[in-house]
Amino acid sequence: MTDELLLTNNYTLSSIANMWKNTGSKKDLSSKFIVTQNDIQDKLIKVDELYKPLNNFDANSILSQLQKIDMQVQKGKRTWHNYFNGFKEDERWQIDFVKNTVLQTASTEDVIKAQNAARDSDIKYNNSLKQMTLSARRASISKVRIMAYTQKNYTYNDKLSTDENLLLDKLFKLRLSHMSEALEKQFLNPNTALEDFHTRISEIIHYEWDQRQNTKFNKLLKKASLKYPTADFDSGLYESDRMLDTHTIELLQKCEWIDEPKNLLITGSAGAGKTYIANALCITALQQLRTVKYIRANALLLESEKARQLGHAYDYTNQMAAYDLLVIDDFGLMELSMDKCRDLFEIIETRDCKKATMIVSQLPVIKWWDLFKDNTYADACLSRMTSKAYRLECNGRDMRK
Repeated sequence: MTDELLLTNNYTLSSIANMWKNTGSKKDLSSKFIVTQNDIQDKLIKVDELYKPLNNFDANSILSQLQKIDMQVQKGKRTWHNYFNGFKEDERWQIDFVKNTVLQTASTEDVIKAQNAARDSDIKYNNSLKQMTLSARRASISKVRIMAYTQKNYTYNDKLSTDENLLLDKLFKLRLSHMSEALEKQFLNPNTALEDFHTRISEIIHYEWDQRQNTKFNKLLKKASLKYPTADFDSGLYESDRMLDTHTIELLQKCEWIDEPKNLLITGSAGAGKTYIANALCITALQQLRTVKYIRANALLLESEKARQLGHAYDYTNQMAAYDLLVIDDFGLMELSMDKCRDLFEIIETRDCKKATMIVSQLPVIKWWDLFKDNTYADACLSRMTSKAYRLECNGRDMRK
């Protein structure tokens, strides 16, 4: 009797639909309504007769709607889910009730055919949706390219001759807009003729090169998400009360350690300028057009945990492994549970001997082992982090005071 339904004059479709909605199970519904399988015959033909006892309900009307929807679904234009969401809440449960009753009264062969048709329609719909998305994406990219090109159109300068304007316009069309700007300045400067050709052409080329390098640097700087994006090594670095190994810092500025690659461990007391020095080294690397990522240890582990929960742990780990230099700040100010130990190990392991990693911490390296909940992960991570790594101690005065 679990597959049986009860339909009597005492209940309207709305009440039955609400019970269907609340129970969500034909088994629960059958305990309140009883009708034998003999009362449900001839499949779809008997649906109208089946629902005649219900008040304010036209089975033919809903059945007609279902048939029209089914024709559209079979053509692959839309899915049942799309149509179902288009109805009001009361209509949804009525149609769902009819649909499930129709499936119940149909034979096994008909149900299999219906399921196969629905599956094929979903595949067709998804394929068409992917194609539409791809086309829209291509159109969007094309539009962006056109917009970027039109924004760089040359503006005619009345102070220059026609030939000079045409020459500058051609440079713009060759996407040498900065070179065009430099040449325009030379055209407008009456003293330019005093300089030889080599000097003039060198100035134009260098200007184009420098502008492009600045554009690349700004993009890399934005992606690096530094805490101090304007950090640099000023004269304050050599103050005696800061107790810094300035010779080591000068050697680190060459960024050869990034190419080796080797890790850099910066430790010291709070406020000694560890993060500022780390950011200044990052900017030095960015000026050499290296990819850099600065992130706090707690944020790194939270992002890694979120990616793991979403099933994107592999992609996130590869993303962190791709940077030429990864800076992990405030290491030690976080809890390292088993899952976080595993996440940290995966990131450190993928970068080991391939990319340089900078770790900044208030704790001395000798105390890092106690941060890990698992001894095995502690040995594995610290071995990769500290082996042949360069060290920089910052134990001077508090720069925040």
